[in-house]
Amino acid sequence: MALPIDSLVTSDSTKESYAESRIGQWKQHIKELMVWLGTLLASFVAPLLA
Repeated sequence: MALPIDSLVTSDSTKESYAESRIGQWKQHIKELMVWLGTLLASFVAPLLA
């Protein structure tokens, strides 16, 4: 059974523009999260290595 996927996807230029305008902000959030996770991981691993 095949589903007509194209008919389920609609384009909304307003939503797309809004999403694209937030890409930089999300990239920054991801970088901050990676730093936080790295710090958290280091705090758990350091005592194990001592």
